[in-house]
Amino acid sequence: MQPVTYPGLYEEADGASNRQQKTYLTLIKAEYAFLVMAALFSLGSPESRWYYLAYAMIFAVPFALLLVRAFLKPEQSWYQARAL
Repeated sequence: MQPVTYPGLYEEADGASNRQQKTYLTLIKAEYAFLVMAALFSLGSPESRWYYLAYAMIFAVPFALLLVRAFLKPEQSWYQARAL
């Protein structure tokens, strides 16, 4: 049986779809991980200024990741490449 070769357009669209899917899922996983860390930080209540600074930074990262996802829109590129 001969190996199947696909046209170049299919190969490029598949590769682009895989890259955009990986980007999208990585951003989502990172966002959720930081939200879980923020939730864990909210359980404690020390009176340290550094604690609140770290809590603010951990809470700001998922917001920044959300903005990155909103501007890059990797899910749209993923869907468009998959449709192609």
